[in-house]
Amino acid sequence: MMGVNTLAKSIEKALECGARAVSFLMTPQEHQRPEEAQRVLDLVERADLDVTCHNALGRAEEESDPLPRLQDQIDDIIEWHAAAGRVRCVSFDPASYRLRPGEEPIVDIERTVELLKYVTDRLARRGIKAAVENWIANSNIEAFQAIKEGVDHEGLGALVDIGHLNIAVNTNLTGGLSAGEFIRRIPMPIHELHVHYNNGTDDLHAPLEAHSIVVEQVAGALADRGFDGIATIEHGRLGDLPPDPTNETIDSIKKSMNIFGKLFARYRKDTE
Repeated sequence: MMGVNTLAKSIEKALECGARAVSFLMTPQEHQRPEEAQRVLDLVERADLDVTCHNALGRAEEESDPLPRLQDQIDDIIEWHAAAGRVRCVSFDPASYRLRPGEEPIVDIERTVELLKYVTDRLARRGIKAAVENWIANSNIEAFQAIKEGVDHEGLGALVDIGHLNIAVNTNLTGGLSAGEFIRRIPMPIHELHVHYNNGTDDLHAPLEAHSIVVEQVAGALADRGFDGIATIEHGRLGDLPPDPTNETIDSIKKSMNIFGKLFARYRKDTE
C-alpha cells in the first residue's frame, strides 16, 4: 500500500524500492484506469514481476452472499493471468460476522471453508495458489487445522501477516504459542507474507523495527520451514495514505525490506 494517483505509478515506485513482486488489492483491474491497463501489463512483464492478489471472503453483516462478487473477481484475475501469466497466489481474509455493531469480528469457519473450496479449485485449475490469512481473530492453530481439513485441497495454503501475529501474541490469542512456534505449527504451506509491524495493539502497517523478537522468530521459523513464497511489504492504512508517496514512505519500505531480507537470509543460511 503506497497511495499513488495511478496503479502504474504505484508499480514504478515499488520497482524503485527493489521489488520483485507486486500485490494487487482485490484484482489487477480493480484500481487501474482503463487507459493504463496496457501500461500496467507492460511494467509487470518488463520487470519480470510475480503477482499476488489480496481479497476477502466477506462479512455477513455487509454482504449476505459474497459468492457472486467472488465469482466476478476470480473471473477478472483469471482473465488477467491469461494475458500476463504472472499471478502466483490469491489470498483471502476469512469470512466473518459480528454479534453486535462495533464489536470485533468473529471468524466463520464453516462459511470460510465453503467459499475457499470454490476459489481454491477454480484458481488451481489455472496453476494459481490460494491462501487464507491469519486475521487477528483466527490467529490460532485450531482454526487453520479446521480450514485445512474442511477444504481438503493441496492448492490451499496460508498467508502469514506479521503485524496480525504480533497483536495476537501480545493479546494472548495464539494459545500461548510464540510467533515462531505458531508459524512452525501452521498445518498448511505458507504461500505469502504480509510484512509490517505495530505496537502490539493496533494494526498500524508500520515499518519493521530492527531487533524485534517477533520478527526474529518469524524469520527463523520461516527459514526452518523452507519458505520460498512471496513477501509483500504493507505500508500505511487505506484512507490514511497521501496521493503520492513521500521520500519518507519510500525509505520506510526499503527499511522493512532490508531488515526482513537480511534476517531471513541469515536464518536460511543457518539451516543449510
